[in-house]
Amino acid sequence: MDSTLRDQSRQPKERLRAYFDAIAEWLEDAGWRYGCLVGNMSLEVPEHSDVLRRHLTEICRSLTDAFAETVRAAQAAGEVRSDLDADDVATFLLASWEGAMMRMKVERSPSRSISSNVFCSQPCLQTKVSGRYRVDAVRREAGNSDRCCAAG
Repeated sequence: MDSTLRDQSRQPKERLRAYFDAIAEWLEDAGWRYGCLVGNMSLEVPEHSDVLRRHLTEICRSLTDAFAETVRAAQAAGEVRSDLDADDVATFLLASWEGAMMRMKVERSPSRSISSNVFCSQPCLQTKVSGRYRVDAVRREAGNSDRCCAAG
């Protein structure tokens, strides 16, 4: 976490991307066989040990807090919409990432669910329509026609 989420030499949104990329790299190097120790244990331990369940809860809280801190920094830098609750975004990121790692482990291949859907190569264009934000798909640089984010 220190070399990614807490790396102040990077912009906040890039810190988040670097965190997910570093873990995905580690998983790939391991042949997609391990997954996340916390996620793996969380699926099995709670029924057998309240002590371990509480410890896993603390670990998840620590990760969520680190994500929320980085999201707040990204909001202050104008990289993430300020109308989003940073704690809710952080909870979503952790839950999504745990699911993505589970899928990588099962499929033995990378999951694009975090990097391609949450992070864009360019900031999303946001338009407020009827009191809600609509995210317009932005095309990647160099003429790539792939969408970098989904319309919402």
